[in-house]
Amino acid sequence: MAERDTDQIVLLDEELRGTAYRPIAALGRGGMGSVYEVEHRALKRRMVVKILREQDRPDLEDRLRLEAQTLAQLSHPNVVQVIDFARTASGRPFLVTERLYGRTLKALVGDSGKLPIDAAARYATEALSGLSAVHRAGVVHRDVKLENLFLCDADEHGAARVKVLDFGIAKLIVGGGEAPIDVAPLESATAQGLMVGTPSFMSPEQILGLPVDHRADLYAVGVVLYRLVAGRNPFICRDLIEYAAAHAGEKPAPPSRFADLPEGFDALVLKALEKDPAARYATAAEMVVALERYLLPPPAPPRRRAQVKTEALPLPAPPEPAPAPALRATQPLRRPAAPGPDDETVPLGTPARVVQPPALPFRPAAGGAKLAPAPATVGPVRRLAPTERAAIALLIVALVVIVALSAALIAR
Repeated sequence: MAERDTDQIVLLDEELRGTAYRPIAALGRGGMGSVYEVEHRALKRRMVVKILREQDRPDLEDRLRLEAQTLAQLSHPNVVQVIDFARTASGRPFLVTERLYGRTLKALVGDSGKLPIDAAARYATEALSGLSAVHRAGVVHRDVKLENLFLCDADEHGAARVKVLDFGIAKLIVGGGEAPIDVAPLESATAQGLMVGTPSFMSPEQILGLPVDHRADLYAVGVVLYRLVAGRNPFICRDLIEYAAAHAGEKPAPPSRFADLPEGFDALVLKALEKDPAARYATAAEMVVALERYLLPPPAPPRRRAQVKTEALPLPAPPEPAPAPALRATQPLRRPAAPGPDDETVPLGTPARVVQPPALPFRPAAGGAKLAPAPATVGPVRRLAPTERAAIALLIVALVVIVALSAALIAR
């Protein structure tokens, strides 16, 4: 931290003694005040304080009061949020706003940088969304520029948001707007013919000191959009007189002369930069609709995998086996006969032996032709059932009886 900033922090610490805020660091200087990062002593939350640099300036104190009351009654995601408005120990008023993290569009593009058409259209759209809420409240910002459009760091969903800052020279149109806010106007209004704003972004009526309304802000957004896509302002001038002549009488070159832009984008920007306010977009919402065709769809948020709670299901009990059918004996069971002397008993588990049949003698056929022996066909051996063996035995006995009777008859 520079020595000068350190001295300012020490002095501000004395000024804020007795308040809820403790100074942390200097952030910058505006047209009528200095901006500091502070911490709420009890809540330990970082905030921003804007305090007037000059004392005994009722006109500036009145403007700071108007800025505080205006922002306090506006609640929009694209407008900086005010938290408090109070006075220091010496009586100087100060404004407390939310602490934003990111950078201004001026810091984003530098002196000559450009943005892709989608990014430029998205940032302009978000600024217009915030200004739409401001205009409906009957307020004209009058100082829309790159330095007063803040690009916040991306949130947990990956989205970066633009917020409109610094309403220090905002104009309250009494009775204007669809939803006017309950704020007292300035005690000493800006004198007619007095130029207020930043020359390179001011509308023709504003730079000439004529009455202004919300369409002056739309002209400034047109300058911002031109600068973001072309890398330069529509008018490059050296002083206030040249800016006044250019904004009031010169027709700007189409931004496509300095960048490759899609069809129709020139007409969109040049309509916002019309000299006659009646020829511009009627409202910020109307300009948003014109920009929507140049916006890419936002990336889909990551899908969360559904967590299904699983429980172990009981397995079904196996069916009980059916009872085996009772065997019915068709023949009386007989004890097997004991093995004879010629029977071979083979222990259980002994591999079976294959007995090859004896080879048949081969005789040549008549005529000298040789016949090849027919291949032996071995079929599966089937064991006879007891009933079959009994039937065969009875048949053999019958044959023996028949043979014996035949022999007896022949002998007679």
